[in-house]
Amino acid sequence: MLETHEKKVIYITAAVGALLLLIIVLMIYPKYNSIVRVNQSITNARMQLELRYEKTKRLHRSQISLSTVQKLVDEIYGRLLKKGEELQFILAMEGLAEKLQVKQSLVLGPAPRHIQKNLAAFSLDISAAGNFPNLMEYLEALEKNQYPLTILYFNFAGAEEKSAVAPEVGVQRPITLTIKAEVYVQDKE
Repeated sequence: MLETHEKKVIYITAAVGALLLLIIVLMIYPKYNSIVRVNQSITNARMQLELRYEKTKRLHRSQISLSTVQKLVDEIYGRLLKKGEELQFILAMEGLAEKLQVKQSLVLGPAPRHIQKNLAAFSLDISAAGNFPNLMEYLEALEKNQYPLTILYFNFAGAEEKSAVAPEVGVQRPITLTIKAEVYVQDKE
C-alpha cells in the first residue's frame, strides 16, 4: 500500500490540480468568453463603420453629381423661353431665316402643354423654303438655338417645276422643309 507521505503528495497534487481547474473554470474561461465577445463587437463595429464610410462616400458622390445636375438644370432653365416672351422667340426665328436666306412660316400653338412643375412646351409648326445648303444650316441653327426645342418630325420636299423646260445644270431647285417641333417654356404660375 501507499505510504502516508505518498498519499499526501497525491492529495496535494489532486488539490493543486482541482484548484487549477477551479481557477481555469472560474477566472480564465469567463475572461476568454469576454475577450471573444469584445472581439466580435469590435468586428461588428468595424463592419458598421466600413458600411457607414461607403454610404458616406456614395452620398458625397451623389451630392457632387446632384450639384452638377443642378447647375445643368439651372443653365437649361435659364435658356428656356419665359412665358410671355413668345414674340422675342418668333422675332429670333425670323432673324435666323432672314440671315440664312430661307423663307419661313411659323405657327406657334395656342396653349402650352404642361410637362412638369415650371415646364411646358408649345407646339411649333415650321415651313421653310430655300436651297438645300441653307436649309441644312437652318436645321443646324435650330439645334444650337438659344431656346431649347425638340424636333419631333421633319421632311424635305422638292418644289415642283412649273415649266416644261428642264432646269439648267448647276441651278439649285428650291426645297421645302416641314418641321413639327416643341419649344420649351418656363411655366411659373
